[in-house]
Parts: sequence; C-alpha cells; structure tokens
Amino acid sequence: MFTSNQNIENLLDSLPYNALLIDEEGYIFKVNEEWKNWVKKHNVPIKNSGIGLNLFEIYNKNKNKNKELINKAKLNLKEILKGDKQKYSLELPYFNNQFKDSRWLEIKVKSFAEGALILHEDITKRKEIKEELKNKKEKSEALFYNSNSAIAVLDKDYCVENINQEFSNEFGYKLTDIKGKHLDKILEENKKGQTNENITNKVLKGETIETKGTRYDLNGKAKEFLIKGVPIIIEGEISGAYAIYHDINELEKRKKEISFLSYHDSVTGIYNRNFMEKKIKELNKRDQLPISIISADFNGLKLINHGYGHKKGDEVLKQTAELLSSSIRNKDILARWAGDEFIILAPKTSEKEAEKIIDKIRYNIKKTMENEIPISLALGFVSKTETETDIYQLLYETEKMMDRDKLTKSKSAKNKLVENMLSTLGAKSNETKEHATRMTNEAAKLGTEIGLKNGKLNNLFLLATLHDIGKITISEDILNKKGSLTDEEWEIIKDHPERGYNIAKSTTEFAPVAKYILAHHERWDGNGYPQGLKGKEIPLLARIIAIVDSFDVMTHSRAYKEPMSKREAIKELKRCAGGQFDPDLVKKFVKIIE
Repeated sequence: MFTSNQNIENLLDSLPYNALLIDEEGYIFKVNEEWKNWVKKHNVPIKNSGIGLNLFEIYNKNKNKNKELINKAKLNLKEILKGDKQKYSLELPYFNNQFKDSRWLEIKVKSFAEGALILHEDITKRKEIKEELKNKKEKSEALFYNSNSAIAVLDKDYCVENINQEFSNEFGYKLTDIKGKHLDKILEENKKGQTNENITNKVLKGETIETKGTRYDLNGKAKEFLIKGVPIIIEGEISGAYAIYHDINELEKRKKEISFLSYHDSVTGIYNRNFMEKKIKELNKRDQLPISIISADFNGLKLINHGYGHKKGDEVLKQTAELLSSSIRNKDILARWAGDEFIILAPKTSEKEAEKIIDKIRYNIKKTMENEIPISLALGFVSKTETETDIYQLLYETEKMMDRDKLTKSKSAKNKLVENMLSTLGAKSNETKEHATRMTNEAAKLGTEIGLKNGKLNNLFLLATLHDIGKITISEDILNKKGSLTDEEWEIIKDHPERGYNIAKSTTEFAPVAKYILAHHERWDGNGYPQGLKGKEIPLLARIIAIVDSFDVMTHSRAYKEPMSKREAIKELKRCAGGQFDPDLVKKFVKIIE
C-alpha cells in the first residue's frame, strides 16, 4: 500500500505536463519527472529542479520584458494561496539571460491542500505554428488584395466568398453582387462561352488546373484569359479554391514590348546593335551581294549634351534617325550602333548605289543648316562584292573612312553649334555681341597694360566671348528677373561656369579657355564659386575677365537694373578690390578707364 507521499508522487508523474507543488508561502516541495526533464533540456538555471526555492523568486528572476503578465501571474498565485481563488490559467513567456532561447508556457494553477498545484505545458511549438499560420495568412491576403491578376476565393461548392479589386476592375462585379453565387454561372450564364464544368470538377477534386479560355464581364464583353484553378486544402480537406485570371492581351502586350526593346533602340525607336549584328550574319550570303555598309557619326553630340542638356541631345538623335530613315530605301536596314553612331546595311547594293544613298543623306543634312542645332554627320561606306571578304573587316573600314570625314567636318560643325549657342544666349539675355565686343576691347587694354603676349591675348579675347556660354540652358525668366533670385534659382545660376567649362572642353578650338570659364566667378577672398579658389589660385585671365565683365554690366542697362555712371562703377570696383577682385588689377584697370 502506497503512502500519501507516494500517491502524490505517482499522481504527479502520471501527468503529461510539467508539474510542481508549492506550499502556502510559495516554496516548491515536490516536482514530477516531466518538470525535471524540461529543466535539464532547456538549461533552466535552478538547482535541485527548484525544490526548496520560492516560486515568487523564480518569477522575479525572469528577464521577460512583459512585466504585466508576470505581475498578473504572481497576483493570481497569491489569491490561490490565500484561498481567495480556486484556479487560474494563462500563457506566459519565460526567458532568462542564461537561456539560449525563450519558451512559452501555459500555466494552470489549482488550489491543493495548503498550497497549490502548478501545471506547466510548454506551448512554444504551438505558438510558433500559430504565428507561422498567421504570417502565411497575412502574406496570402497581401498577395490576394495587391495582385495584378483577378482573383476569386471560392467555397467547396465553387461559390464566391471573396474577390479582389482587380477582379472587380476586370469583370465589373462588386462582391455584394455575386457573393454566394456559383462562379461559372456568373462568368458564363446566358453567354456563348465554353462550359467550365470539367475544369471546376478537377479543381474541387484537388487538381491545380491551368488553361486558356474566354470569360464574360458584367456587360457581356468577351475577354481572353490565362486561367488557373488552385484548390484550398486545410488539414487534408478541400475547403474551396482560388480562381485566378491573367489578361492574355496584357501578357501579349508585355511580350511584344520586351521583344521590341530587345531589338530596338530606346531613344530613337530604330533597330539597335543586337538586331544589326543578327542581320549582318543573316545577309552575309552570296545571293545578297554586293552588300554595302554605311556608317554615320553625329558631330558634336557631347557638346549638345553639355550645352543644351541630355534631353535635347536625345531629341537631336531622334531627328537624325528620322533624317537617315527618310534617306534610305525600304530594303535597307538602319540601326543605332553606338552612342552617336548609326549603321545602314544595304543588301544587293553596289558602290555606285551606296553613293546615291549618301548623296541623299547629305542633301537632307543641308536642309537643317539653319536650325538652332543643325545636323552634322561624318559618313563612310564600303561595298562587299566577294563572299570571301570578311564583312566585319569591311565594317571596320567604313569606320576608318567615317573618322577621316569627321576630321574635316567636326571642327566646323562644333564651331557652328557654339555660334548658334551664343546667338540663342544673346536673344534671351544681355550676353550680346556688343557686350562681348566691349569686353574684348577693355580686356585687350588691361591685358596689354600688364604685358600679356599674343597667345594669352587671343585666349583672353575668346574668353570675353565665351565666358557666359554656360547660361544657354538657363531660362529667360531667371536671367532677366528683376527681383531677388530664390535659393533654387541662385543654384541654377551658379552652375553655369561648370556648364560653360564642359562646352568649351568639348571642342579642340575652345578647350584652351575652358579652365578660365570655370573660374571667372571665383573671388579674390575665396568666397566665389564653383571651386572656392583664392587670390592667385584663380587663373590670371579669369581675374581679368571678372573685372571687365562687372564694369560693363554696371555701366550698361539690363532688364533688371538701370546703368551706373562711369564714376559710380569705378567707385564700386575700388570698394570690391581685395574682396571680389584682384586689387592690383583693379588699380591698373581704373587707371586705364579714367
């Protein structure tokens, strides 16, 4: 016969939970084997499985951040021990810094003799599964509501339980209109489409079905879809299905767009290099001889991008593609080969016929000469008459011929572009030819006074003309604004020395003055822009042009100000000497103009 203690121990060990008994003070006096194993498995930092320890102290050592739950557990336990309550239960996260993991326990407490029976069930795994299911549900709902496909959620009878917004957009139905109705009848009823019964039955038997088919919207309009039926299986039972509809027209449209972009240039819309290389291989055959290849390179694209911006550069490339397209025959193939280079592949075309194509291109180019940005192309061509000749070697020959043509045309084309830029700038601001002429005259006097040689004087004259060319992209409203500039407008103005530097640097003829254009708004005291140069760090020609430009602006009217008298301007130059301007140069310049 078992003693009372033996009966209690047997009872505790028979329980499938971690169990322990505490006395009325909260001290643990008995635990079962489940509890001992759990303590060992999870390295709970208590000695002798907790026997002799106070449960309240163990709670206090718990590093769990949710103190509210801990306090609730302690309060309920006190009420049990006082006899004010018979039982309670709650879920409690338990974590100690010595643990490698945190555990979730479901705690059940019952009054027992002069103490309490504590039952702990480790529900960590249950919690994790529950959280995982919750996350899956949230992800599933997010995909459902945000999908670009029309989706209907159906019950086990294939009746509508829910639809997403795309379903409403595609078919015109609201959920309130069709909830509880059989989906096939909604999209097929009184219409002439194919029957869906076979597909529906397969999905409801657990098969995932994908097919193409016609479905009808609220107004009876037929639409083609890629349709997918996916069964919803919960705990091994089919509880419904997803019906997913992808608009085939949209899919086909995207395929065409991708196909187009793979063989067409995104800027000009004509064929790209990938397509041209494919065609070169296809047409490199005896029956296509003679084959002519024409190369065309735009002169001055870099200058246009720096002067007018890349958007304008792209517009010019489009215009060039249109010019070339209008100059070739239907059988000829035009492609953008590189940044500013185009290729024309002309099958069954002799050298003489290729020359006619080039003549037409040149004729069309002449029509653009009066444009603000005229089209200038360097051209080269070669004809292949023998099958043994390497067509890629011929392509190389056309590029060499084109480069030779570029040497003769590029300089004049760029000069024309710069001339047009200056004309445009003069038309929308006060950077007129008269202003440049006056500056050249005054700069020549100062340059001569300080002993500049001919080479430096020539650069100074060029600088007088080009110093503000970077303003070409600044709007007329900002250039001629009468009031104060906003911070944003001022930043735009301050950018023009760098723009001017890039324009000048893009041309061989004007490159020598690029660094002076960049520095012509630096100040002697170091507070200028864009580099913050100080004193003689500023190039001499830039210091000269800064004084001459300021004097001319002060003494001539502008849209935003009245002119000063010569005496007032001299006074202002003297005031700014040593701050804005080189003081020695100011003295020499004042001496000249007085």
